[in-house]
Amino acid sequence: MCTAQTADLIADVVTAKVDNDEQFTAFDVSLDVKEQAKKEGVPVERHRQMKGTIHTEMDNYVANGLYEKTLVDVGAGSPAFLYHPTGSDPDDYTPRTRRDAKPTTKPTTPPANVLGLSIADDDDDDEDDGDTSNSKNRKGDKRGTLGVPNVFVRNAGFQQGQRVYASSGNHNGKPALVLCKNCSAPLTSYVVNDCDRVRVTAYILRKCQVFSKEGYEFTCKGDEVVVTAAN
Repeated sequence: MCTAQTADLIADVVTAKVDNDEQFTAFDVSLDVKEQAKKEGVPVERHRQMKGTIHTEMDNYVANGLYEKTLVDVGAGSPAFLYHPTGSDPDDYTPRTRRDAKPTTKPTTPPANVLGLSIADDDDDDEDDGDTSNSKNRKGDKRGTLGVPNVFVRNAGFQQGQRVYASSGNHNGKPALVLCKNCSAPLTSYVVNDCDRVRVTAYILRKCQVFSKEGYEFTCKGDEVVVTAAN
């Protein structure tokens, strides 16, 4: 078992990974928790002390259908459970290098899906360029995750690899999700992918009261992207 301090860090790391639709193992989480613990100056615990809490933290996401868990080869002596968004392909996961790694013939070329996103979901990325006609009624994928069109991402000045923050707001009297470069009280953060898009999870859309099966509208307000439910 781990301490309460470490359990809080585990919850923060898991939430961030789930919000970003990442694929990960308990080992991945523990490595990130160790890094965060060092930054915050709190005691660093070992993976074996954290793994039970990590799996418990993920039980809720698996139970409600947001995530699945699959035994995969991670290059160690035995397989490990991979947590991956429901419907995503576990083969897209690239394990971290381990000290106990065994020889593997797995190609070193990163998979096309390194961000844990469905390739089919991004087939229309190039069609977004300079076109605001799709500012209405763009719908989320089968998991409810919404891809913000890259024309709005670029117009707001967001760059590939940049972290942007999601917060709850209001636009023309309607609940809104606001993506911005800086935020005093963000709900979560996302990284702009290599197609100049930001993927927003259904959980955050619901938190902002904008989740809609009918589609979404997008507006650029300076260096912010505002998302509302389509009428």
